[in-house]
Amino acid sequence: MKAIVLLVLVCVFARADAQTIDSLKAQIYPNPCIAEVTLPYNAEVYDLAAKKIKVLQAWDNKVDVSKLPLGIYFVRFQVDGREYVVKLVKKDE
Repeated sequence: MKAIVLLVLVCVFARADAQTIDSLKAQIYPNPCIAEVTLPYNAEVYDLAAKKIKVLQAWDNKVDVSKLPLGIYFVRFQVDGREYVVKLVKKDE
């Protein structure tokens, strides 16, 4: 098993309080993920080269990420008109 240190980073493009940020991070789990991640928002997934690699719909809720290579991704979504980007780590079992 590869050890991966995770720091969940939320970049906020609009002002949000700490409670809102913590709530958003808690709704995107598990992080790091192996095969599936829960994401309750319409979102776009980007790799480190800022290439959009996947568009997710809220009805997906549980998203299969098993085919994504191991690495770091950024999940971009909007809540109440504010845009957020959360770092998501795909790890090995």
